[in-house]
Amino acid sequence: MPKQVEETKFMISLFGMFNQDQLKIYIPADTAMESVTISNTSGTSKISKLGCDSFTLKTASGKISVSEIQSPVITVSNASGDVLVEKCNGEAVNLSLTSGKLTAKDIDAGTMTAKLTSGSLQMENCKAGKLDLNLTSGKLTAN
Repeated sequence: MPKQVEETKFMISLFGMFNQDQLKIYIPADTAMESVTISNTSGTSKISKLGCDSFTLKTASGKISVSEIQSPVITVSNASGDVLVEKCNGEAVNLSLTSGKLTAKDIDAGTMTAKLTSGSLQMENCKAGKLDLNLTSGKLTAN
């Protein structure tokens, strides 16, 4: 008999209330998640090897690293800092950064949107049926 897994909505909000350098959360591989939303005011956010129906990561400032996310909708946004998104697959991949460095590597998407107001936008080995790039000021590199 196949093992049934209950779908779970998952949300994390971090507002600097922890007096620790790191908060690690491990999610069992057989956990089915409908929606994952992570909010962080500042600091480093590193998310990897996650599958869900919808993934959102929003920060105000800091360094973001997102890798190996499998989701129909992937949204990553940061006001200021560095954003690295790599090895992600989704129908819609939406990346947004106000100021800093935005790097996208090995992305496979139906639609990919990358918006950067000021800074550097670097894309390597990205495939999309529809690509929407918006760079107001800065440098764009695509390979």
